[in-house]
Amino acid sequence: MQNIKNIYEKKYLIDYANIKSGIIKYQKNFLDKNQFHDFVKNPYKGFPLLLPLGLKSFDYTRCKSFFFIDKNFFYKKIYLFNNKKKIK
Repeated sequence: MQNIKNIYEKKYLIDYANIKSGIIKYQKNFLDKNQFHDFVKNPYKGFPLLLPLGLKSFDYTRCKSFFFIDKNFFYKKIYLFNNKKKIK
């Protein structure tokens, strides 16, 4: 199980490196709530990169705000999926 957790942490380090190197065209950092909703309204920007809470590799002390996204919102807005019976 520890191996999966390490891979999970590394994924966000890679996302951060990609953002900071300029590979990700429409992001300069992980998104805040307003930037996230802007991404959703403009699908040409791609899939938004977000940072979950609680990763040991990141310092959250300078974060100005935190927000939560309901999984149903993701299914409806990002994946265009509306069948609630199949959402777990």
